[in-house]
Amino acid sequence: MGVGEEQPLLASMGDKDVKKVKLPPLWKNIPVMTTFLIYFVLKLVLESSLSSASTGTRFDFGWDSSYAGIYMATLGLLMLPANLGVAYLARQYDDRELMVGMQVVMLLGCLAVVKYSDAYTVAQYIIGSVAIFVGANALEGPTMSLLSK
Repeated sequence: MGVGEEQPLLASMGDKDVKKVKLPPLWKNIPVMTTFLIYFVLKLVLESSLSSASTGTRFDFGWDSSYAGIYMATLGLLMLPANLGVAYLARQYDDRELMVGMQVVMLLGCLAVVKYSDAYTVAQYIIGSVAIFVGANALEGPTMSLLSK
């Protein structure tokens, strides 16, 4: 009888030979690797939008660190409503549909935040960054749910 991981959990299983199943490497599992890629992009977009908030608002709008901090705290308060919204929508839609929808929201937020001309407004930045933040936080739930399945 084996010791450690080889030891069966039930005593009756010790007498039988258990066939070992050779699993393919994880990197050959396309759905899992795609989900990991989506999660990586989600974290990349979220961290880059949050880390650039204080510098971008100071440069574009003249906000000092206290205004930027209040804005980022307000963004943080949106996390609970976003997760509640995803929990509600998860009853009606499949995880994959929610993931596509949240990726579209994040993409639209990224397009809104980009400064196309000198007419860059505070409202444009706030709407875009809220879309990025809410979309990224809402995307995390269905992504991890799909990965666990």
